[in-house]
Amino acid sequence: MQPLVCTRKRHEKMLDSLWVKICKRKQKILRKLRRWYAFVKKVFTTEFKLRIRWLVADPDDHGEINWSKRQLPVACGKFRLGKTEEITDHLSFSHKIQYTKGSHTSSVLVYPRRGETWAIYQNWDIGWSSEPETYKYEFVEVLSDFVEGVGVAVTYLGKVKGFVSLFQQTEQQGFQVPPAELYRFSHHIPSFKMTGHEGCGVPSGSCCFARRCFGS
Repeated sequence: MQPLVCTRKRHEKMLDSLWVKICKRKQKILRKLRRWYAFVKKVFTTEFKLRIRWLVADPDDHGEINWSKRQLPVACGKFRLGKTEEITDHLSFSHKIQYTKGSHTSSVLVYPRRGETWAIYQNWDIGWSSEPETYKYEFVEVLSDFVEGVGVAVTYLGKVKGFVSLFQQTEQQGFQVPPAELYRFSHHIPSFKMTGHEGCGVPSGSCCFARRCFGS
């Protein structure tokens, strides 16, 4: 994870990269957040201002198109560059996310990558008609990069006893997420692997989540 600090050097590093912007929803449920992707096009170093282009979901699958029309959250798949905006609210930017350029100039592809950690919706259904009031998540580690027609392989992660943000692979069998079910992914969670030497009870190979990023 690369936390955003209000410095000229940090702002300059944001240029030409894709960032996750977290917006709190005005709900009674404080944990409810909405994440957006923003591509940083220009950095005004003297004003600590950014010119960004929002990413807009651009699906071609019938189920995903209906999902997007209902304005449900989209975390991965096909996007296009949307409207341009200049903002100073830099602290709401959470972390960078990897992307691939699509076949068109404004096309951007975001897929879970091997070694990344993500939250997925529990009991997800592409036919959801509205955004649930509360979310239940499961956490996974991605075992393979996305392949067209195949999807990605993932394995479940469970919390390590005695730790708040430390997770490790469970004995539960992993599974394949096919391309038609990519909207099951809720959000990317920045994490890093532990060696086991960090402290008592820390398992080797476990994942330490960025705490501000794995809530809903």
